[in-house]
Amino acid sequence: MTTHWQQSCIEHLHVLNHLVGVKGHFAKTMNTQKRKKMLVFFGAPHTTLGYLGLIADWLRRFELRIFVVPWLSNAMQRYDTKVYSSDSSINAFLTKRGFARILQEPRFGVDRNPYDSELITHFAKTWYRTAELKNLLTFKEVNLGTALESDFMFLLLGLTEKMRLFQQIIEEEAPHSVRAGDMDAGEAQALRALCASHKIDYAQLCPGLYERSKMFVLQAVKCARNKTGLDRVGLFGIASGKAQEAVEGTILIDAPYPNYLGAIFPVVEQLLSQNLAVYFLASKADLRRHGRSFKKVKLDKRAINKTKKFNKAIKNYTSKIKWRSTSFQFNGMDVWPLIAYSLCYARALASYLERFDRVASKIRPDLLLVGDDTPAFVRTHAIFAQKSGIPVVEVQHGIYLESTLSAPHISDKICLWGSMSRDVFIKAGVNEDRLEITGSPKSDHLVELASQKTKWPLSTHLKAVLFATQPPFLNLNLAIIRKIGGYLLTENNVSLTIKPHPAEDARVYRSLAKEFPNRVFVKKGTDNTHDLLLESDALIVVSSSVAIDAAILNKPIICFDPGTIEPIYVSEGIAVGIQSLEELIGSMLDVLYNAKVRSQLAEARARFVYEFAYLQDGKASERVADVIRGVMKQ
Repeated sequence: MTTHWQQSCIEHLHVLNHLVGVKGHFAKTMNTQKRKKMLVFFGAPHTTLGYLGLIADWLRRFELRIFVVPWLSNAMQRYDTKVYSSDSSINAFLTKRGFARILQEPRFGVDRNPYDSELITHFAKTWYRTAELKNLLTFKEVNLGTALESDFMFLLLGLTEKMRLFQQIIEEEAPHSVRAGDMDAGEAQALRALCASHKIDYAQLCPGLYERSKMFVLQAVKCARNKTGLDRVGLFGIASGKAQEAVEGTILIDAPYPNYLGAIFPVVEQLLSQNLAVYFLASKADLRRHGRSFKKVKLDKRAINKTKKFNKAIKNYTSKIKWRSTSFQFNGMDVWPLIAYSLCYARALASYLERFDRVASKIRPDLLLVGDDTPAFVRTHAIFAQKSGIPVVEVQHGIYLESTLSAPHISDKICLWGSMSRDVFIKAGVNEDRLEITGSPKSDHLVELASQKTKWPLSTHLKAVLFATQPPFLNLNLAIIRKIGGYLLTENNVSLTIKPHPAEDARVYRSLAKEFPNRVFVKKGTDNTHDLLLESDALIVVSSSVAIDAAILNKPIICFDPGTIEPIYVSEGIAVGIQSLEELIGSMLDVLYNAKVRSQLAEARARFVYEFAYLQDGKASERVADVIRGVMKQ
């Protein structure tokens, strides 16, 4: 029998046990809360050229120091945190500050849904066709929305693929919360919409006022860049040595980008020999690389009140629409940021179209020669030229594939490299009468180079590998460099040279190359690709027409493809195809040293070169010149 005192002690013990149980349960609950999963996403690395890139880089460094590092330190105490970033500079920054264990391997892309391509094409062709926008975007009888189709497809495809990548990661990880780091407005809104559909807590890492201020500044700078970014393009004439009365026609070459100019320039000598005057809309720096003397042609600087009126109308529309977040929906995403960017670009196009009108009035061209008529800047001129009775001839500058999203080509005649390109154009709906197989003028020079065997690398010990990058695959480009660079830190049998695309800012590659001194070298985007190929033993590409030149020069190729569509270089047998970084080093060594692999690639190259690049007889430029003369006579 227990005494009153004993009973009291027992009751107190029960209370203590209950309290201990409550404390233990509370601790378990807190531990469970600590283990809730949070994902942090950062946008793609910046490769923008000029002052916009510098501003974006500065803002990103500021955010990392002031907002991101303190926030991550706190979040790691409460959540199972994972960071997804494909920017090597962000990863290096976070690694130095002790966050290496939460950084995840970069993802490079997801399988493209064919239905996405249909939706993107339809949306890009229709968003500007409302009565209000159709009137708003018409300038000098040219609907600038039509000119923007290909550029808009590219933007929308990038956003769609990013959305699918976000979705894939979120479905795999099943997080409780998602946070967005430095992203452009389209990416951030796509991620917000995805989280809302999955009922996941979403927020941006940086304060809302700062994010809104940053987006406003970057958008303003983008608009300014669009307006001035092609101001380097001027009107230049080339001396033909003929008296003015002896000139039988005038050709205007619209080549605002160096790869367009490189595709067309070999034809110039043929045109001059046929008593034709030749003018360029091009950069003086790009022209200088072709070893000719040029004279800048001055244009009248008359007032352009129509452009000012057009710009004002665009601004008024943008301010009216901006507050309605659901104004433009695509596949569940708000794509107003893309529309706003396109409208901003349209203002720049109107300014350049006004200038093109003055150019046409000044020199009165009989024909417009272009490297591609789908990018907005050139397409605006091509549409205006055709409306003015000036025929347009396109000279193929790069590789065209069935899987490539693009607006239909509108040139009166298109000079193609070979039968493969012709088949792609016919399937895209281009009338066969508009297509001419001429071969590639820029490959005429390769005929001579291919015979100079003594220039080819002869070392059996140190092999040189060239990597030709492409802008759409920046994340993958960086991962490839890092993978090979890591291998080269322990092996000294290979060197890697990076050839950036002319549209890329090489700084992002130079920054990474510093981690691999004397192993990885970065060239300028404007360096001569043919010279670099001659100095190399093999080429790595993701998607680049440089592989065609490599095939002509009998170089083995590695083609990286993270998607489901097999690249043409792989399907035609001239390249070793890989789909993961784990395959990269082994494949690189195979194309350099494995005699069986090298022999199989060599056998496929001869057939491919003929079908894709036609006859390698050094006369492609002559055939293109003949097409031009034929169009002018008609």
